[in-house]
Amino acid sequence: MKKFGWLGLVVVACALLAACSNEGRNQNSADLRVVHAVPGLDAIDVLVNDDPKASGVTYTNISEFTNFKAGSRNVKVRTSANGTVIVERDLAFIDGTRTTMLVVGFPNAVATLQLLDDYFSPRNNKIAVRLASATINLLPVDLYFGTSADISNATPLIGGVGFGNTSQYIEMDEGTYTVILTESGTKNIMFQAAPRAFGGGSENTIVSFPANGGGLTNAMLLTMDGGTFVANPLARVKYANAILGSTLNFRANGVAFANDTVYTSVATSYTTVASGARTLTIESSNVPGTSIATLAKTLDAAGDFTVVAVNTLAAPELVVFTDANIFPATTVANVRYANVLPSAAAVDVVVNTESKATNLAFKSATVTTPITLAADTTYTFTFKRAGTETVIATLAGVALEPAAVYTVWLFGPDSGPIIRVVRDR
Repeated sequence: MKKFGWLGLVVVACALLAACSNEGRNQNSADLRVVHAVPGLDAIDVLVNDDPKASGVTYTNISEFTNFKAGSRNVKVRTSANGTVIVERDLAFIDGTRTTMLVVGFPNAVATLQLLDDYFSPRNNKIAVRLASATINLLPVDLYFGTSADISNATPLIGGVGFGNTSQYIEMDEGTYTVILTESGTKNIMFQAAPRAFGGGSENTIVSFPANGGGLTNAMLLTMDGGTFVANPLARVKYANAILGSTLNFRANGVAFANDTVYTSVATSYTTVASGARTLTIESSNVPGTSIATLAKTLDAAGDFTVVAVNTLAAPELVVFTDANIFPATTVANVRYANVLPSAAAVDVVVNTESKATNLAFKSATVTTPITLAADTTYTFTFKRAGTETVIATLAGVALEPAAVYTVWLFGPDSGPIIRVVRDR
């Protein structure tokens, strides 16, 4: 196999220009295609010098290549629904090149990354493989690209590719390979696909593709013919036991992911399970095999979820909270609030003196919102009856870590409600 250095996933002023072919294209022109890689962002359009070049591109999808005059061009990304411009940049497009522009980030903080395509053609019966990361929410990743799914003694083909970067192509024999992505420097698998045939002469870019979870990734396979989104076959779950007087086992499709959990306990780490349609159950630990509550739930690929046992032992229920474990900025903590106190029909939440949630219903949680952290400051969390000044519970003196994600839980009983602050990431 043959390696070819590193290339940033940015505008490339390229010594590779001689390798970029003009064949089949207009003279003094460049080609562009667009990948939508922002979970939670509606369909987008991309304009080059105010001329629409990609329209209605939805998350996980890719547009066709479009051709326009090379040179410095103004590029806008806007929402398809209302035309709001969410990114505007002046970018350089080199004559004779093809570029994939990935729209990345978060719905309220969108960016673009440029990936130069087709500057290296593999030899006969060979393929070219490289790794790019569009996953702002994860640490750098390694790529294992082999004939076996067992990587225990394997060495990554490509290592340490972080957000906004790509490796150069590596040339290999054509064949059938298993794509595995791990947290860089570890064997912690973040993505694994079924074996796939890679035909001779193909240029293949494997993109670590973002999800809302904090430990797994999806993927996209880019070739010159298009792109294929590959959903992660895995998701991650953890538990919270909010049923007074209970000790519970939690199961997904009959397989336990937590045993002997006591009231007010919340897992601080996740267990990997199959994504897709799952049957979630709980059972009393002293009566294993007999479910006392069941919930059918689709677990999104690469997503994080908290499975919560709620209500009472006489009427147990399951609910699932989707965990948005997105890395916040280094100056803030992301916090959400969960109401699992049976007698609290709805609550308001105040942090120090600032309102953070109103009318939060029983068996529900807010979305995560940022708290900007101040030096040497602790935080007081107060839950009140909705629309009143009646305090249900208060927890003072809580220190929050920067760039962390938390859930603040309100548990029962009525005689002594409990607030627990649990770090999710």
